[in-house]
Amino acid sequence: MGGQSVYAKVQATNIDGPSSLSAAGNGAVMPPTVPATPAAPTVTISGTNVEINWTAPADGGSAIIHYSVWIFSYASDDFEIETTYCSTDLT
Repeated sequence: MGGQSVYAKVQATNIDGPSSLSAAGNGAVMPPTVPATPAAPTVTISGTNVEINWTAPADGGSAIIHYSVWIFSYASDDFEIETTYCSTDLT
């Protein structure tokens, strides 16, 4: 809901029944939040090419403009950084 306006209406009720709804009050804007965590990407290798795909997460109310991708190689129980990161600007 971040970045969206939220409005409210009020209705009063007594023993004789409910009133009509009020006019909508001024919309308050929910502040945007950080994007949700992306799901794990899929990684495929063809020769010396590495292809990484992922589904865009919920944007938190503000368009995602940048992704950073870290590429690791597996060694024993720890991941070792192979490439610090690749970044993509979406603007």
